[in-house]
Amino acid sequence: RDLIDLFETTTKRFGTRVAMRIERDGKKEQYTFEDVKELATRAAVFFARNGIEHGQRVILFSHNMPEWGMTYFGIIKAGATAVPVDPASTIDDIVSFVRAGEVSAIVISQKLLDENSGLADRLKEENLNCKIWVFEDIFAMLPESEEAELAKSLPAKAAPNTVASLIFTSGTTGNPKAVMLTHRNFTNMTSMLG
Repeated sequence: RDLIDLFETTTKRFGTRVAMRIERDGKKEQYTFEDVKELATRAAVFFARNGIEHGQRVILFSHNMPEWGMTYFGIIKAGATAVPVDPASTIDDIVSFVRAGEVSAIVISQKLLDENSGLADRLKEENLNCKIWVFEDIFAMLPESEEAELAKSLPAKAAPNTVASLIFTSGTTGNPKAVMLTHRNFTNMTSMLG
């Protein structure tokens, strides 16, 4: 089993149950497992359509919100590796992570992009070719037929030893180091919870 299989099984099994809730600007939002699956697939299609290929790495730079989780699984469903980073990271940190992790793209919340408005310029200065997208880009609607056709090309499974996430340590003894977590690592941890 892999994370894609676990995700598909869970979202199918609990389709109508609420998976995520959030209150924003005084309004309550909720997403069922079915909603999460649809939006994660839309994210995966976005990545595939925009050149993110199997094994490439995508930074996820956001505070805790439903879009974070849906994007994480979109990255995995596209066959790429998610690189979640602390929302308190600085531009210097992000540049270091992009370089050390050979990252192809960054998905960032609009709030953090506003707070780190010099990120794109800094990446250019450092000669790092890394795309930057906000959640609105990721979840923009495509024509239904185009989205369905692209979704068919997504990988149905991942090999157990495929890296699902690259996690950077705090780097208290120098530069941060990356820890690779495979699909097998995650599924083993999940099986121990049951």
